[in-house]
Order: sequence, then structure tokens, then C-alpha cells
Amino acid sequence: MASGVVFISLLADICNFAKYWEHWLASSLENLPECLAAKKLPIARHFVSSLKRQTSFLHLAQIARPALFDQAVVTSMVSDIDNVDLSSISSQPLLSINTSGEQDPDMYSESSFHATVESFIEWLDSVVEQKVIKDLSP
Repeated sequence: MASGVVFISLLADICNFAKYWEHWLASSLENLPECLAAKKLPIARHFVSSLKRQTSFLHLAQIARPALFDQAVVTSMVSDIDNVDLSSISSQPLLSINTSGEQDPDMYSESSFHATVESFIEWLDSVVEQKVIKDLSP
């Protein structure tokens, strides 16, 4: 139980760090050339965004952990996943065509679903970056 409290405290500290990091960096760059801030601040925003996504995933994993120890829940989830039609999902235009209109077979291969959690996070980050963030950028 103590390790769970430490984890939650550490996660809160990381979230607090992410909340203030951009402000701290901007303050530290106040008396320096504007071109330095123009280079560093977008990188800081990207770092904070990535950090927030990772901490959100860790928080979700911490919450989901008890459910994953319940064999009935796991069996039900595996059954639900088996019923998902992956070929239908991957054939959707939004998921199977990159922004230039070309097919991107590596990005959405079925083998992605058999990878480690870390690989899945990287894959999911790349999907969000390419399909959401990139499309929202001016």
C-alpha cells in the first residue's frame, strides 16, 4: 500500500512540474534574446504535452490495475477484443491514409496490437501527432 501512495505522490509531483514548466522556462528566458525563447518555448510545450499524456496513461494504468487482477473482467475484455473487426477499422479512410493521401501500412499493422505497452504508447502518440495535432496546427 505504501508504494501506491508514493506512486500517487510522485505522479502528482510530475503533474505539478508539467503545469509550471513552461512558465518557469519563459521566466528564465526573459532577459535573453527573443530568438532563443522562440526556439525553446515550442519545444517546452511539446515536452509538457508529452509528459501530460504519459502521466495520464500512468494514472489510467494505476486505476485499471485492480480490474486486471480480476479474472472475470480480463476474460470479458479478451472476448470483447476478439469481437473487434480489425480489418474493418484499418480500412477506414481516416486511419489508413496519411495526410499526403498515400497508404501507410507500417503505421496501422495488426502486429501493433501484439506489441508491448511502451510500443503501443509510441504508436498511439504517433497517431495523435499525425492525425490530430498536425491537422489542428495552423
